[in-house]
Amino acid sequence: MASIVGLALAYPSGMMVDRYGRKTVIVPATVMSGVSLTIFLFAPTYAWFLAGCVAWSVAAGVGGAAPASYAADVAPPGMNAAAMSTYRMLSDVGYFLGPVALGLATDLVGADATLGVTALLLVAVAALFARYAPETYRAIRP
Repeated sequence: MASIVGLALAYPSGMMVDRYGRKTVIVPATVMSGVSLTIFLFAPTYAWFLAGCVAWSVAAGVGGAAPASYAADVAPPGMNAAAMSTYRMLSDVGYFLGPVALGLATDLVGADATLGVTALLLVAVAALFARYAPETYRAIRP
């Protein structure tokens, strides 16, 4: 289901990134990721768990294309390939180390604490990005 939602949102997400800017999409999508983890944390029923799944899918689908565009935008002239390969490498390292780190944290302090701290960290990173990262996209005016 998450993949279907992500696929359905891929095109609209690209349009939003091109129309409103990268940062304008990255920040709300990251906050929505934190909100979805909070829904998972406090979900009293299976329906609430499914709501968390939908929120996570929407956040991932909307925020999927924007970070790569942002990375390409901040690359120095002539360094796009190096910037994009570094972005992909760090992303892949996160896919490998993230579950290991979260599993260890869950073993040490429990699932609820790990989920809550992860949600807080996502929202904090979104706030820092909103405050300090420059918007790199400039719309072309006709």
